[in-house]
Amino acid sequence: MNVGCIPTKALVRTAELIHLARRPENAEFGFTVRGVDVDFPRVIARKDAVVAGVVNRLTRSLESTERLDLVRGTARFIDKRTLAIDGERHLAASAIVVATGSRPSRPAIPGAQETGYLTSASIMAVERLPRRLVVVGAGPIGMEFAQMFARFGSRVTVLFRGDRVLPREDPEIGAALTAYLSKEGLEMVPRASVLRMERAQAGDNDAARVVVAKVDGEERHFPADEVLLAIGREPNATALGIARAGIATTREGWVEVDSTMRTSAVGVFAVGDAIGHASGSQLYTHVAVAEGGIAARNACDGGGERFDATVVPGAVFTEPEVARVGLTEAEARASGYKPVSATYPFAKIGRARAMGERDGIIKVVVDEASGRILGAHLFGPNAGEIVHVVATAMSTETRSAQPILDAIFIHPTLAEGVQSAFEELLSAMPARMAH
Repeated sequence: MNVGCIPTKALVRTAELIHLARRPENAEFGFTVRGVDVDFPRVIARKDAVVAGVVNRLTRSLESTERLDLVRGTARFIDKRTLAIDGERHLAASAIVVATGSRPSRPAIPGAQETGYLTSASIMAVERLPRRLVVVGAGPIGMEFAQMFARFGSRVTVLFRGDRVLPREDPEIGAALTAYLSKEGLEMVPRASVLRMERAQAGDNDAARVVVAKVDGEERHFPADEVLLAIGREPNATALGIARAGIATTREGWVEVDSTMRTSAVGVFAVGDAIGHASGSQLYTHVAVAEGGIAARNACDGGGERFDATVVPGAVFTEPEVARVGLTEAEARASGYKPVSATYPFAKIGRARAMGERDGIIKVVVDEASGRILGAHLFGPNAGEIVHVVATAMSTETRSAQPILDAIFIHPTLAEGVQSAFEELLSAMPARMAH
């Protein structure tokens, strides 16, 4: 909330408004905008104000909740059921939930510490807009910051190891975003392996630092005023002294849990980023909230409610957005299914054409044998909202697409494209999609 979802989305919105005002396509709508200047300190100030408002509102809610004590401090386990707060106050409980989150991974890149770099947290506190920003990493965090800073006015270069960004997403989605960002002016450098970071020398165009990478077997230098290392996250849980509680972790330090959110220590539960990808979890706030509810209920009543990791929606807040729920075709096939898919372009959606948003696709994946929805993958405007149509259908017992096919969708809306995508599958498997 302080350094994740809320502040980044506040910045994303500013970047989107700047882009909408500047984009050349505005002439098609019958207007042009000149003289769009970015006051970067005010951009950061607005972000800080938004965060403060959300945090203060939540804090007041917690403080006013009956039978809830909000204790601020640094906690460490003394034993399996006792925590020391700031080394002084002791709290004992019959049940404990560990929700310590994660932090940006520390780089193993030679020269990074000496040269200096930004993380997903520190980049949101920079006082001046960097002229040139090199982003290392092409996951969700890297992509969001790369695009927003390009729209703020930085010259952005993205270095990534693979052939496309967002390697965990459906290949069509990653390829579509790569092409879109290149068209928007970002320098996208695939097959790049960072070798080291150096302080800039004379002739480096007044850059503060240089990223040296091997690209397609050739060593290349990328001057930068700032370097964002978006190379993953690591757990905070070890700072709790969890070994004293007998809590098992992975080699990397992620807390191991079962699907009821129980750890190896009786009475201790863990949720959110603290558990990494244990039991199919993902590093999303909404996942932590869902897991937290399950952990709390199981802790209070001793129940066995389980977290269903097969229907977890997620989004990358580039613009257009990327969203997914369920399995990709490759994941479905690896899981033993015989998947059938259909793709529907945003360019064929009436509302998208009226908006001038023709980039994007909606891809749906179903099981050929049963017709059950296995997943959906979107790249397009408001994809993070639209994906909930499929996530809701997948949350039913049958996971059938029939409710989507039968529903009356408002016209013109972007969500109509989801219905159209499933209609594309009717010709391939009409009998199975008719129940």
